[in-house]
Amino acid sequence: MSDVKCPFCGSATEELWKEEMFTLHKCTTCTLVFKHIPKLNRKMVEELQAGLYTDEVDRAKVKKLYTMIKDRVEILKAYKSSGKLLEIGCATGAFLNEAKQQGFDVIGLDASVNYTKFTNELGLEVRHGRLEDVAFEKEQFDVIAFSHLLEHIENPLTFLEELKTYLKPDGIIFLVVPNVDSSTNKLLGYSHSTYQQPDHLFFFSKTTLNNYLDKAGFVTQKIISKEYTHHIFNTIKGYFRYKNGSVKTDVSKESSTNKSGIKKQLKAKLPHVMGTVLYPFTRSYGLVLEKGLKGHELIAVAKKKS
Repeated sequence: MSDVKCPFCGSATEELWKEEMFTLHKCTTCTLVFKHIPKLNRKMVEELQAGLYTDEVDRAKVKKLYTMIKDRVEILKAYKSSGKLLEIGCATGAFLNEAKQQGFDVIGLDASVNYTKFTNELGLEVRHGRLEDVAFEKEQFDVIAFSHLLEHIENPLTFLEELKTYLKPDGIIFLVVPNVDSSTNKLLGYSHSTYQQPDHLFFFSKTTLNNYLDKAGFVTQKIISKEYTHHIFNTIKGYFRYKNGSVKTDVSKESSTNKSGIKKQLKAKLPHVMGTVLYPFTRSYGLVLEKGLKGHELIAVAKKKS
């Protein structure tokens, strides 16, 4: 048993994994899995993120990602088909752009200067900063969406509670997080980028995500799991990145030559190419995992408690 207490319920935890910069723990009561980094705060998170998000051009060129984005917007539309939508952590703006095309009035927010500049140049309204940095009007959004963001926040509960301020009374949140119960991830244990990426801090299951939503003042409408055809290859790729140390490398220092740029693009596209080539296997595998809530991602829809 560890001396580290659970940040959600305050119970005792067990240590799962140890690295030089952090330890990985699991709560013995609520089962939350999280990184313990002593005295973690916003400044430390920003230092962990320094240099990680400089891939806006390469990411935007991976066309297979747009299939996944369209799928997410279709899931959202089952709960809200129009209205004012804020996406926090909008990255290259793919979700914002698709939601706009589907009839939403969209605005974005991102903590990366590179992503903010990139999306603004695309004609999207995206502000730079974190939620606490901006002055949105109260109760103005029908939807607040965020994908692969909650695991990066040093205090997820405070963040979720703050979202309620900006949602209309019938507003919803739409979120995507990595699934700690993912069968694909469990194949490789804790030695891959889902756990090893420096700014991944919390790892949610259906149970722990629902716990957070409930405590923050939301009623969960739906939690589903998704395993897209590229996920298994992304997981394997992340495992080898960790093994050769590149997960901890400041990617902003990589060469910007044309040759290096082409190589990066090919690496980014490889999991999607493999997923397409082996589609009969990868899709069947994914469907089995999704049915058992064991896919790579969890997608949740929740509304404010009345």
